[in-house]
Amino acid sequence: MTDQPILLFDGFCNLCVGSVQFVLKHEKKPLLKFASLQSDAGKEIRKENEVTDAVDSLILSDKV
Repeated sequence: MTDQPILLFDGFCNLCVGSVQFVLKHEKKPLLKFASLQSDAGKEIRKENEVTDAVDSLILSDKV
């Protein structure tokens, strides 16, 4: 997949999207990858980690 941690976020949540924008703006080095929970990558990561579809928040996955 990737060698960087992935921050999953609810792509429909303004607070979550704003949080991602904040992290992107303030990261000194690009350490994180991002994927919405609704994306194919987000669905795959949730399935691999047995995370329910009902999650509507931020999830940091450091499994690479």
